[in-house]
Amino acid sequence: MALFILGMGLGAVLSPRIRNPYRIELFLAVFALCLGLFPEAWLQLSARVISGLSTVLPAAAAAVVFGVALAGPAAVLLGVTFPALVEREGDVAQPYLLQAAGSLAGIVLVEAFLFPFGGLRLAFCFIALLHLSAAVLLRPAHWRFESHAVGRPVLSLVLAGTFTGVFQGTWLFLALLIFNPFYFIQPTVVIAMLAGLFAGARLYAAKRWTFSRALEWTALGVGLSAVLAGVATQLPMAPSFGWAIPALLVLVVAGAVPIGSIYPAFFGRVEVDRARAGAGLLSLAVGNVLGLATVGAFTAMLPVAWLFVVAAAGLALLSRARGFIPVVGVGLAILGAALSGDRALMSRERSFGVGPIEVEHVIRGPGELTGIYSRKLGDVARMRRLYQSGFSPIDLSHGQEVSIGLAATAYAPAHQRALVIGAGSGKTAGVIARAFERTEVFDVGVTVRPLLEYLSAENYQLLEQPGVRYWALDGLLAPYVVEPGLDLIVLTVDPAYHFKAAKLYAEESLRSLKQLLRPGGVLVFWADATTDAHAAQALLNTGAAVFREQRLFLAAGGPRGRRLLNYFFLVHSDEPIVYGFDRPAVARVVALDDATRLHAEPAEEFRLPAPGRLHETTSIHRLVSPDVHILIGGFQAKPLQVQGP
Repeated sequence: MALFILGMGLGAVLSPRIRNPYRIELFLAVFALCLGLFPEAWLQLSARVISGLSTVLPAAAAAVVFGVALAGPAAVLLGVTFPALVEREGDVAQPYLLQAAGSLAGIVLVEAFLFPFGGLRLAFCFIALLHLSAAVLLRPAHWRFESHAVGRPVLSLVLAGTFTGVFQGTWLFLALLIFNPFYFIQPTVVIAMLAGLFAGARLYAAKRWTFSRALEWTALGVGLSAVLAGVATQLPMAPSFGWAIPALLVLVVAGAVPIGSIYPAFFGRVEVDRARAGAGLLSLAVGNVLGLATVGAFTAMLPVAWLFVVAAAGLALLSRARGFIPVVGVGLAILGAALSGDRALMSRERSFGVGPIEVEHVIRGPGELTGIYSRKLGDVARMRRLYQSGFSPIDLSHGQEVSIGLAATAYAPAHQRALVIGAGSGKTAGVIARAFERTEVFDVGVTVRPLLEYLSAENYQLLEQPGVRYWALDGLLAPYVVEPGLDLIVLTVDPAYHFKAAKLYAEESLRSLKQLLRPGGVLVFWADATTDAHAAQALLNTGAAVFREQRLFLAAGGPRGRRLLNYFFLVHSDEPIVYGFDRPAVARVVALDDATRLHAEPAEEFRLPAPGRLHETTSIHRLVSPDVHILIGGFQAKPLQVQGP
């Protein structure tokens, strides 16, 4: 996001040197079409470049370097056309209003419809069509070009962009903590910001207030948004995205509306040429990037909500207003930050019980929050949980993570090489590493490695085991850096619709992982009651579309006689699936000293199909909604019907 904001600013300031903007739009159409037609090629290129750069740079830095090289030129070119339109209209307000409206419509269309139902190919091809249409509308016969010197950045707009960038960056992270990191959360923040920009630009076009007043109202809006965030933090987790989306829109729009008036208010009613318009846009863009960078640095040290105070105070000082409005804004921001602390965020899981929690350990990283907390369940018992940036908390007091490692090991035909994507607490990977000669572990989280070190006593000293290789890379890149011939692949990240994990469960991703398996190798992933029946069916359908054999391993069911999916594993292979709990590698894991404490069942009880016990069942599709036929597709989605158990 920072790249595209800065790139558009640079493109805007270079716009006076571009004689024919329609050619820029034509190039962008071709670029988007290439991305849409050949996504696998781009993915493979990114995997090889990032993995190569990771040998000399941190994984996150390698991804940034490649991202800038790949998307930077396109990001710059995206900023060329807007200043030209401003020059043609002679006014900033109307083109800015239309730009916000178009961006809002595009984001909603792509995120809500084109990508979920048509995949990346359709989304990029549609974007290519939009740029092609823009090129036709901007053809030379309808264009007037006036050359101007390149404008200079404006300090006041740089500062305003910095503080509004802090506001946006804060919400991009905080929204994941308040509403769970479903894939739509961050797009919703962007949509809310664009909706606010549109509304603010529309209000300014009607009222035409001063630049100072725009900053003043923005400080108040940031404070109001912070208080609303604090109230939301005191409530239970959003039960569904149907509730989360409108709630998040209200929370963000409260601060985004006055932001929409800052850019046009700076120019007022003065006629603006491309040079001035571009310089102003570049100033805001540079500030936004500085603001987003501030968020990344700040969240590695202190609770994220306190950034609302930074944004409100900065805007209040920049406005130089002497009234009470900016002071109220700063006060509201302080109140909201106080309500949105780590303890409040971690204690929102109502199924964990009620009452005060004890925060045992916190690890922070840029845009990440990991914590271990506990709550008393009686006079003696205490339940510990792992909190990772809003994902479903992992219960450290029970053996769910151990059970998936045990079950996966029992299904693996051999025990030479395994791949685990998503480390979490390390319990699953630790069990598998004890059973296999070599284990590759992938996790892109910057706080994960320190967490694995802190929990080493509970994950069987995962990082210290000689056969373990830890990759600080996105699991999507595993097929391009891991040698084929694996006996087992386990996905442990949250499945279904979480934004960092959904891509791993797409048909294309599963097919790529399948190529790493040796003949007879198995791929296992889990789901639980937090994924509803539709999501569970989508997971079943997608796995069955890629592998010839599929089994469901019910790890925790409801009362006897009820068909209730609580916590289950899906096992996949192209060869007949054999459940071999008597294999020597499984026996080695069960014999671990703390296996009993971690609720690993004895071998004879492992096979019992009793409620709450680990057991295998082939009655897959009768346990979820049989009328839902969704296939998770990353590049191209299409319906698929899976018949029978």
